[in-house]
Amino acid sequence: MPTAWAWEFEGGDPATSTDQNPSVTYAMAGTYTVTLTVTNDDGSDEEIKMDYVTVTNPILVPVSEFSASQTTITSGNEITFTDESTNEPTSWSWEFEGGSPATSTEQNPTISYNNFGTYEVTLTATNSAGSDVETKTGYITVNMQTATYTVTFKGNWSAANHPTNFPGGNHFSSAVGMVHKPGVTFFEEGELASLGIKDMAEQGQNGPISTEIGTLVSNGSALSYYSGGGLPTGLDEVSFTITVNEEFSWVTLVSMIAPSPDWFVAAEDVNLFDNGTFISNLTVDGISYDAGTDSGPNFTSGNQVTSPAENITLITDAPLGNGTTVDPTVAFFIFTKN
Repeated sequence: MPTAWAWEFEGGDPATSTDQNPSVTYAMAGTYTVTLTVTNDDGSDEEIKMDYVTVTNPILVPVSEFSASQTTITSGNEITFTDESTNEPTSWSWEFEGGSPATSTEQNPTISYNNFGTYEVTLTATNSAGSDVETKTGYITVNMQTATYTVTFKGNWSAANHPTNFPGGNHFSSAVGMVHKPGVTFFEEGELASLGIKDMAEQGQNGPISTEIGTLVSNGSALSYYSGGGLPTGLDEVSFTITVNEEFSWVTLVSMIAPSPDWFVAAEDVNLFDNGTFISNLTVDGISYDAGTDSGPNFTSGNQVTSPAENITLITDAPLGNGTTVDPTVAFFIFTKN
């Protein structure tokens, strides 16, 4: 039986011991050798075990952190998120407000944002020691897509197309209107005409309609007012440029059919943004309306005030209509994305 013990602990604390069964602390990761020399009255013996003790670093709870390839984009684009968590997480749980997909378990996911707004991102990093959550509020800013269009207001009003009592001096007043949100309008079939519609339809004057649309712009219902110019004859055309975005992607334009008592042509509620994409080209047939403010039956009738005023109606009867509709249309509105 040994009566004395001499230990050597490579990397240990203490590094040596004479206890029979010592306890030793290892502070650094690594692989270490242990040596024991035992002694009694008859002598001693040594045992060396190479690389006997393997010390690994302790597993710590992760500290969650991440970055993004960019934090401000235009809708319809992608962002790649990079995990920067410490303490060696083994799994990741992401939440992307406004993103597609909205969640991910990938370490470094790529996410699409299709709607404008400001969004937060959350990452939960986990290992066997536990989890940590990092939320960044208002981290991603997605700006609206915008587009410019050339609008061509093209007349199609002639004696050949509309021969009944076709007037001399036929022309169109300036095409005016707005870029707006869906469900917003400055006139509506079946409702009474505003002063702006009345003055535009009877006289081709656009001061009041400009004021009315200005009010819609001020309260956030419309983006902008446009006046694109008139047509000197019923077969001329004029082009002008408008700007739209995702939120304000609808366009309404009107123009007086002149001469006429109170008739006008309109491109109404034209949506230029569909399924996340701006439409490249669109041709819209103008719709012919009676403003309900003048009762003259012919193009060149003298002023006959309708009292009380009647609601705005589609034109169906002669001299412009065929009893059912106006065919062909008196004007086209052509929208071409720039």
